[in-house]
Amino acid sequence: MPAWLRAAHRLAPGEACGLVRTAVGLRDRVAATGAALGAGDISYGQARVIDAAIDTLSKDLPEAALIEGEQILLDQAGAHDPVGLAQIGERLFAILDPVGYQQAQEDKVETGERGAYAERGFTLTPDTIGSGSLIRGSGWVGGDAVIAAALDALAAPRPTDDTGPDLRSAAAPLRRPAPVVPAKPARRDDRLRGRRKGPTAGHRAVGGPRAPADRRRQRP
Repeated sequence: MPAWLRAAHRLAPGEACGLVRTAVGLRDRVAATGAALGAGDISYGQARVIDAAIDTLSKDLPEAALIEGEQILLDQAGAHDPVGLAQIGERLFAILDPVGYQQAQEDKVETGERGAYAERGFTLTPDTIGSGSLIRGSGWVGGDAVIAAALDALAAPRPTDDTGPDLRSAAAPLRRPAPVVPAKPARRDDRLRGRRKGPTAGHRAVGGPRAPADRRRQRP
């Protein structure tokens, strides 16, 4: 079937295999999800996530627990996209099958460690102008500690002997810049403080100085 899909619809191998795997699951594993997809209540992406979530559960679980888990995901599909639905399925896995979930997490860590160990390597390549070398490497958890211990011992200043002290300095501690504290904004009364009271020079220039009281024109 995947080969026919690839030839008939020009699909990538992974996409064709994923369609066939989901179709088989909707038929045999999560029939209610298949019916919801046929009725247009959920999208294909949501149906694929529900099928994958139920498929990860242990086959030793009772059928009632699998049906309950599928119904929970179907109810949540009305409010969540495939990404959010996958997160709910992950949480459901931890609740319904804690032993299987713990084993899956341990297998994931072990797989990552094996991959890091298989990809380990170290190269020391002279640069093109002869001024030094380029160091490139990829290690794993245990190997990183060994390499770091060896480099620390070689990089530390040697004790003073007949040839004199080692001019290399010990590794300086990492200095972080001091946090920048934003200035406190001035209050309105602080901004107004210090202003000259009364009319400004511009106001006096427009209105002119007031005449003394004895020089004002008296009305008859």
